[in-house]
Amino acid sequence: MTGQFFHTSTKVKEKDWPDIQAFFVPIAPSNFLIEIFGRAFSIKKEAFTEMIQPHHGKDGFAILTVLVRPKSRGELTLKDKNPFSDPLISKSIRSLMISPFI
Repeated sequence: MTGQFFHTSTKVKEKDWPDIQAFFVPIAPSNFLIEIFGRAFSIKKEAFTEMIQPHHGKDGFAILTVLVRPKSRGELTLKDKNPFSDPLISKSIRSLMISPFI
């Protein structure tokens, strides 16, 4: 896995911090990938399976991005002990959330 930091503004000051980090991860498409990534990105299993299935057993990669300097602060907590339950997201975070599919 490798990572890279980026500035999303063209008006970057010399000492300004980057606000996006990207990770390049080698990964082979599999049923595990369908289950984990489908749940993580709220993609219906059927749709994700259709997209990934033709690539099973082949080499692949994923590029994951992370917002490292968010504009909002809040809490993200677990609803219960079930790791697959949706988390509880405070209103201050939810107000600035952007759909990853825009």
